[in-house]
Amino acid sequence: MKDSSLLNFEKVRIEDNTKIMIDCEKIADSEGVEVFQSQNRNVITIKHEGYFYHVILEDLVNAVLMGKEA
Repeated sequence: MKDSSLLNFEKVRIEDNTKIMIDCEKIADSEGVEVFQSQNRNVITIKHEGYFYHVILEDLVNAVLMGKEA
């Protein structure tokens, strides 16, 4: 199992979100979770339990590839 502590993301209450999410495309959903990708494809946004989690795709890839064993 990998350590996710290397992953940087922004957690924002949905009502406080100031990120511009125009032209985002929903790319996945499952029981209470929706995942969106920005039009320029570099930001992934996860919507879950009243929050948006904004992740830069490069940070996600780096965390997966450079994660240390837990």
